[in-house]
Amino acid sequence: MNDSRPDRCGIFGGTFDPIHIGHVKTVRQVMQQTELPLVRYIPAALPPHRPRPGTNAKQRLAMVDLALRDQGDMIVDARELRRCGHSYTVDTVESLREEFPDIDFSLILGLDALLGFDQWHRWQALLSLVGIYVMVRPGYALPDPIPDWWQTADTSTPGSLAAGKIQAISIDPVDVSATGIREGIRAGQDQHHVLHPGVWQYIQTHKLYE
Repeated sequence: MNDSRPDRCGIFGGTFDPIHIGHVKTVRQVMQQTELPLVRYIPAALPPHRPRPGTNAKQRLAMVDLALRDQGDMIVDARELRRCGHSYTVDTVESLREEFPDIDFSLILGLDALLGFDQWHRWQALLSLVGIYVMVRPGYALPDPIPDWWQTADTSTPGSLAAGKIQAISIDPVDVSATGIREGIRAGQDQHHVLHPGVWQYIQTHKLYE
């Protein structure tokens, strides 16, 4: 590992079916508020809590790569697509820490995902490995009472987020969803305004979601 590699890195996973502007704009807000220097986008192969993606792994990986091509501090990581079986986040984090032992990793999650966190595979082990930035949109409140496992981070000092700590990040919502994009394409609607130009071209070229 060279000296120019950042010592902190975010992890943002999903099916990205397809990746859209909301996936980039919301994470960008997290990076700006936390001074996080790098985020790895990790497409899931077989997400355990969602239906099987409509496109194949190669197609989703290609779209993420296109969407991030002009974002130097956001990169695609294909390790879950290379691994057989379900995409469990704890396995991904363990492999990242083994490969990059000097980097502090943090998960970036939406509030809905975090509220079901204690149903995740080996979630206690995962909490012992990473901190979590949770994206909270205007009008959404944190749970009351806070779950026992939710340890609020001390934000008085900037820098790394300690493992097991959770920091809420207020973000401006981006009114777009992958489901809406797929439905729009099936209905013959132009979706270029909510997709990176390269992603929109790729979808058209390969006739995805029609």
